[in-house]
Amino acid sequence: MPDFVDRSQGTDPSTTPGTAPNPQQPRPKPALTPSQDERWALVAHAGGVVGFLPALLVYFTLGDRGDRTRTESAEALNFQATIAVPAIVLYIVSGFVTGIPGFGWIIGNIFWALAGVLLILSAIFSIIAAVAVWRRGTYRYPLAIRLIGK
Repeated sequence: MPDFVDRSQGTDPSTTPGTAPNPQQPRPKPALTPSQDERWALVAHAGGVVGFLPALLVYFTLGDRGDRTRTESAEALNFQATIAVPAIVLYIVSGFVTGIPGFGWIIGNIFWALAGVLLILSAIFSIIAAVAVWRRGTYRYPLAIRLIGK
């Protein structure tokens, strides 16, 4: 036989009378100190040497704790995404084109090299941006599609 709970009085009989449930409230995360804010902004840009993952992690884990971290990690993430998408497309196309008989392997290698050039340019611009942020400046990447706002 199912248990019947009378909720018409607005009380839950499973709690003891006179006490209210006390859910644990998450503590707000402390703001970054100015030196930490600068350090994580630098990490977001310098991480572009290995790809978009460092900027993504900095933006989503620390972006709400420091203004400079949010601004610089958003800029780095936008640039890394702008480079990563065409590079991935070029790698995929090169894989398909390489299988075409005749000159397909040459065209596939050209696409592969173009994707590599994009990744090298990404690393170069990431280092330039990291140096600019290290000098207490800010950096805006050329040709970045700004999908993520600051």
